[in-house]
Amino acid sequence: MTRVLYDVLQDLVHVPEPFAVGGPQELWSDPHVQRQMLAFHLDPDIAAASRDHAFIARSVGWIIDALGVGEGTRVLDLGCGPGLYANPLAEHGARVHGIDLSAVAIEAGTQRARSDRASFEVGDYLTAPLPDHDLALLIYCDYGAMSPTDRRRLLERVRARMADDGRLLVDLHSEHRFAQLEEGCTVAERLMDGFWAPGPYVGIHQTVRYDEPRVALDRYVIVEPGRTRTVHSWAAHLSLEQATAEFARAGFQVTDVLGDVAGAEYDPTAPEYALVVTPRSR
Repeated sequence: MTRVLYDVLQDLVHVPEPFAVGGPQELWSDPHVQRQMLAFHLDPDIAAASRDHAFIARSVGWIIDALGVGEGTRVLDLGCGPGLYANPLAEHGARVHGIDLSAVAIEAGTQRARSDRASFEVGDYLTAPLPDHDLALLIYCDYGAMSPTDRRRLLERVRARMADDGRLLVDLHSEHRFAQLEEGCTVAERLMDGFWAPGPYVGIHQTVRYDEPRVALDRYVIVEPGRTRTVHSWAAHLSLEQATAEFARAGFQVTDVLGDVAGAEYDPTAPEYALVVTPRSR
């Protein structure tokens, strides 16, 4: 027990380089956590694993109208969860393919589908084969959870299978959100009300700021009677200028700057913003 405590404390005082360890796979590899996240997805009033369902309904409506989604539009939903976007878009006539790391969420999305135009796949969108598409969605600020290398890799993979006049809708954490973040450390029995494990555990939540390049790390250490595990959740915060340059390097150009993926007006002081980008001439 003393050795376990020593190892945990030593990890906490060691600050890794941004994106050097961890990633989404740490979160999605645990069956209990997958079920907890699915419950958050499906609760219409909770904006945790996804935004609340009222916002999603507005967002789907805006996507259909503003981005011209209709009969036969090929949509790629990256990190689709249980199909909260994919299924209503398919019901509207689009042919939608969703990819997500969570087998539990993919099963739920498949079961909830009311159209054979929606298909779902358990996979990592950084490595899984991507289908041809007219519109790609990367929603809930998943873009900033990846390292700069993986962001560039994903954009190049998406662009390679996107129609010449296709579009990508993506939302991002802003530099203003980062300015409000505070470092800290919390230790609690059954941290987050049992989110991390079905039985007894002690959880540690540590927030670390990296002022340059405006990256935040939420590190969770979960100590159960029979095991200890760590989850690293990274979040990059990009200015509009940084994001525009990053997409340009991957062969995209920004066509619309929005306040969110439901078409709100861009607010330079808000914690999030959204972009519509399209491939530059090949």
